[in-house]
Amino acid sequence: MIFTAKDIAQSILGTSGRSISGCPTLYREAHPAHIIMYNIILCTENEKLWFGDIDVTRELILLRKVSNEVKQDIYMMKYFRPRAFYDSRPDLTGYLLRIPYLKFSPTAIEEVLFK
Repeated sequence: MIFTAKDIAQSILGTSGRSISGCPTLYREAHPAHIIMYNIILCTENEKLWFGDIDVTRELILLRKVSNEVKQDIYMMKYFRPRAFYDSRPDLTGYLLRIPYLKFSPTAIEEVLFK
């Protein structure tokens, strides 16, 4: 079975449209040191992958995993209009955060840690 970039993002982050809390104010008060982004779109330069709420502090490793699995930089953009996710190609003007794709060899961690 061939997985698309959207499939990969959803398998790592969960279903698109996810809300991290029923009450954003209470969530933010419970996690004052966290970077929380509501109603965002994750995309590459060519396609939109996922939309929903992200606690960047908690899920940065997952965002990095998406970037590495799709082998492209991932961009986080504010979800401005209802049909924005379904437009054919993302407009990366004013993106909020870029998660760069970092290509590592399978033994890169060992090479760094055990030199």
